[in-house]
Order: sequence, then structure tokens, then C-alpha cells
Amino acid sequence: MTEKEKNNSGKKICICLKENILPVGKNGVPAAERKTLSHRLLYEAASLCLGQSGRLPASGGPEADSWRIEEGKYGKPYFPEHPELHFSISHSSTVWCCAFSASPVGLDIQMHGFTGKKVPQEKVQEQLRLRQKRIADRFFHPSERLWLKNGGDFFDVWAAKESYVKYIGEGMHRSFESFATADENGLLPYVKGEGPRAQLRHLPAPAGCSLCLCAERIGGVEVLSEMA
Repeated sequence: MTEKEKNNSGKKICICLKENILPVGKNGVPAAERKTLSHRLLYEAASLCLGQSGRLPASGGPEADSWRIEEGKYGKPYFPEHPELHFSISHSSTVWCCAFSASPVGLDIQMHGFTGKKVPQEKVQEQLRLRQKRIADRFFHPSERLWLKNGGDFFDVWAAKESYVKYIGEGMHRSFESFATADENGLLPYVKGEGPRAQLRHLPAPAGCSLCLCAERIGGVEVLSEMA
């Protein structure tokens, strides 16, 4: 993190969230189609957030439309012409959201449940429990697994872990077992373990979802749920 980014850490973070915007279907939607739509939403959201701060007309403009996206070493997208604007995209099912900040940021939303092979209705909960256990045994820190045994929510923990690896820009290249976002007493307001220090904030989310924000320091947060 640069000295300028450290000075900007803790400033207001803007989050744009849109429900029922991504297409779904019995056979799924091609990844390329979802990516194209996600990029269009990103441009609209960036214009809206910058417009709220007075740095760009809320209606967008040629500059917003021409922003180019590149990816870092581990696949994290960024605006090469706008290094002052950091962002983190997340989507689950039909929900799309993105956080914008003057310093590195990570955001993740998780729809409760899993997609995949259909199972009889009476077996859904048991299949969900077994899949959560398999994932937790492989990816969760021991203290997070203790929280699950004490009744903690799997998707709250998973959203927190995803938001952290997005914040540091390493994605699945970071060992998920090397850090904890919860202990036996509950969800933590910070990340504990190996890697850069960071704060966590679980935010109100659409029904049936978990939403978590991660940054070095989290000050004010503004959530914009409607976009042009």
C-alpha cells in the first residue's frame, strides 16, 4: 500500500448494490455474458459513486465510459487510468454489488445455499450441512470451525474470508486456513493470523444473503441500492 493510500484509509467507502439484475436459468448463463453485464454495472456504479462525491457528473460521461479494466497478478481487476479509485466486485445468484474506496478494499456477498445437482427437497438441508462441513474442514481456520460448532453461520464466515483475500488481491492463492475471521465466541471485527492487518464489517444484506466488507480501516460506509 502506498503512503497516499495509507492516508486515505478510513475514508468513506461507497457500495453499490443491485438485486435481481444478473440473469439465471436452468442451464446457467455463459460466464462471458455475466462478465460483460458485470462490467457495464461497474461503469455505472463508478460514475454514480464519483458523482456522489462531486468528482464526476452523476449521469456519467465519456470519461466513465472509456475506463479500461486490467487485472493484477492474481486476477484482481483495477482501473489503470484511475489508480486513485479502488474497487471490489461481488455477485451471487442474481445480486451484484461493488465497493469503491480511495484505498484497497474487499467486498463479498454470499447467497445462502449452493447451486448444482438437484436433490430431493427432504434432503436439501442434510446435503447443505454436509457440503458446508467439507468446505469448512478444508478451508476454515480451526477457530472458525469452533464457531460453526457453536451455531455460527457458515456463509457469514465465508463472505468474510472472501472479502479479505479480495482486499489483499490474492484470491484463492492465499491459504484460507492461515487466517481467521471468527473465533469460538463469534465473528471478529478484524482478521487474525498471517497476512496484512485488516478490519471487517458485516453489513445488512438482501434476504438470504451475507455481505462483508474488508479494508485496512473502515470508517463511514454508504450503500446505494439503486443505479441508473
